[in-house]
Amino acid sequence: TKTGIKHTVTGINKENPDDYGTTYVSNWFEEDSAETGTAYHKVMENVDYDSPSVDAVAKQIREMYDKGILDEISLKAVDPDVVFRCLCSDIIIKARARAHMREKQFMLRVSAKDVLDGGVEDKILIQGTIDLLIPDYDKKTATVVDFKMSKLPSEIVAKRYRKQLELYALAAENGLGLRVDKKIIYI
Repeated sequence: TKTGIKHTVTGINKENPDDYGTTYVSNWFEEDSAETGTAYHKVMENVDYDSPSVDAVAKQIREMYDKGILDEISLKAVDPDVVFRCLCSDIIIKARARAHMREKQFMLRVSAKDVLDGGVEDKILIQGTIDLLIPDYDKKTATVVDFKMSKLPSEIVAKRYRKQLELYALAAENGLGLRVDKKIIYI
């Protein structure tokens, strides 16, 4: 079997069947749309987690548009109320309380057999981006958060992206030397 040497986490997730199990937090997004998902990711990467109101979030979203971070379609797709609800969630409150990393890129070298169906012993590179990583250096642990959007039931989304979360956790553990004790899909 021939195995490529470089893969993305998203690509690996698509190659594997949806027979995984994991946990989920809540319903964040309302529609299935790659463009809308990308828009919300850009906002969550740039928004001030300490925003005190929906109006403050709306102002920041407008500023992201003015700075060219969001295009006009993205500006219209993002609902400030939805973003503010996320900012009020327990996981963002936890992120505000300590240093955290948003859109943390990584490259990981692993055995193909560990991540690919029918993989061989060859080593492969996996590249990806963790939406939110919250290290707790005192406890030597970390929390990995992946933001998703979908009309699908939360249980299905959680199963579909379990492998992706596992790879994010492996990357965080290898990169930071911390044990990932929480893997969250914020839906």
